[in-house]
Amino acid sequence: MGFIKPGKALRRSRSMKKENSRGSTSDESPYKKSRSNTPTPEVSKIITDKVDDRVISFLERFPDDIAIRIFVCAGPDNSLPLLNRRFHSLFKVDTKAENKKIWPNLSLILQMIRSWYLFDLNSRLDFGVLKKKMAYYHKRLQDIQSRWDQQHDPQLLRRNHWHKQVSLTLLITQSNIEDFESDCFACAINEQILKLKFITLPILDELFHSRVMVTGNIAGKETSSRASIITYDNYLSEMKSRLKFLRIKFQEISFCFEKLDHAVVCNFEESDSLSQDSDRYLTQLQQHEEIILEGNHPLVEYDDENRIPGKDQIEFQNVVQNADSFKTFAFNSIIVSDSKPLPSWILRKGITSIRIFQIVERMKSFGYSLSESESLLSASLDNFRPNLIDLINTREISLANLVLLGPMSKVTDLMVINAFELFNIYEQEDCSKFGRNYAGDTVPEDISKLILNLLQIYYNSDHWNDTALWIYVVEIKSFSLVQVLMKFNEIPPHGIIGSMM
Repeated sequence: MGFIKPGKALRRSRSMKKENSRGSTSDESPYKKSRSNTPTPEVSKIITDKVDDRVISFLERFPDDIAIRIFVCAGPDNSLPLLNRRFHSLFKVDTKAENKKIWPNLSLILQMIRSWYLFDLNSRLDFGVLKKKMAYYHKRLQDIQSRWDQQHDPQLLRRNHWHKQVSLTLLITQSNIEDFESDCFACAINEQILKLKFITLPILDELFHSRVMVTGNIAGKETSSRASIITYDNYLSEMKSRLKFLRIKFQEISFCFEKLDHAVVCNFEESDSLSQDSDRYLTQLQQHEEIILEGNHPLVEYDDENRIPGKDQIEFQNVVQNADSFKTFAFNSIIVSDSKPLPSWILRKGITSIRIFQIVERMKSFGYSLSESESLLSASLDNFRPNLIDLINTREISLANLVLLGPMSKVTDLMVINAFELFNIYEQEDCSKFGRNYAGDTVPEDISKLILNLLQIYYNSDHWNDTALWIYVVEIKSFSLVQVLMKFNEIPPHGIIGSMM
């Protein structure tokens, strides 16, 4: 019939019939592959080795530029450097490199910062719209001046208060828009970058001093500033404040034009008491909405602005006076502040390495205040307690130098007693296992220098009472600490001498 293979028996053998009649058991299937097809363990190992060799060979031949792009896209703390030695070498940052001109992987660091740690402070500003608005108001002022100059004395218009106020407000607004758009103030760095272990003092200086140090003008003041380091909350505040400031500034421009138009119509014959009362001027300004006419583009509004028309507050702005002692306001930027508090994680953990110490020392030039140095010192002292000291590298820390970080306005009894307690603990122990720190001091020597620095500040204050210090050193019976206290106060408080006998 065309489907029968010649020479092939059509009758089944009895053995096959018997095999089929038994049926398949629960753990066998007629479709189950023969065991003879399963590779032996030796063959399986050979196949696996060949696959691994192919994968390793592929990773070894992977183009560097693509690998770096993937690494940057994967973000901080990714595991790509752990895949093989080549990737580990490719993504390694040598924080102790001595040749600053050829810094290994500096471009990779910059890419990571731009991708993951850079804040765009102008994300809510449309500079195209802002420039059109400024062009609209400048043309409007020119039209007023042109029409007036054709029929009247030009100086009469220029001497008018509202003409001066319009010109000044346009100037301040234009200046701030240019500041916002400049490289100096367009972006800021996320403070979380300081947690990265490869951000050491040399790299910090390389990144922000030689590459990001720029000069700009903000709030009418010339300033030379590094790229700012701010928190995420400060970023949100700055970003929202910029739009709010410009919105109110355009309200002021519109308000002043309204007053100028009225003065021109009246030929400056009517006196305006508002021009003499700057406080009432600021109050009325808050209740004014910008008049959007043809050719004037409105600013974008966002849902989280919580705007109440006519009720925008300007108290957060920097109120200044013009040449005629009339008040207006300029932008008060967060990023040029010189009183930012130290990051909470540094205050909580204290100084745990020379890297952190050097970064904290340099943070003063980034607008951070070291007024909380007392809290920083207390947290650092806690790290030297017996149950925690093994978690830090004592060779990289000098407690005595912590006092020199910032102005320590006040040294309390508790701070000195904590230092006394640590000295009493380690004076009696073998501290050779900790070695010497970078200043060449052992742990007891370092703590004793710290005590001397603290007591110097303590006794230089106008009001001090060292009774608690004397009571403590007498209770622990430390002759060494008694001698130290007597260097600053030779006569112990009344009643202490008797307890020392």
